[in-house]
Amino acid sequence: MRKVIAATFVSLDGFMVGPNEDISWVTETMNEEIRQEEIVGQQRTTDTILLGRVTYQLLAQYWPNVATDENLSADHMNTKTKLVFSTTLSKAP
Repeated sequence: MRKVIAATFVSLDGFMVGPNEDISWVTETMNEEIRQEEIVGQQRTTDTILLGRVTYQLLAQYWPNVATDENLSADHMNTKTKLVFSTTLSKAP
């Protein structure tokens, strides 16, 4: 049986994004230790990524433009199968 792991970034006041769908508060506050040990370690155990439409659209603009040597998560995000839950998208390339 496969596991579903929820990995979300939530601020102390309960927000997941800033104004205008800004997620820089997540990327700007992460240090290399968190990236290496927590995020990349968890990513190695996944084979499929489940996303909602808004998150998918935000990430689809970002990840394809990031080089693997700049960010260890880039290869994972760009190569893993993604399932997008949406009632408005006709396709998610």
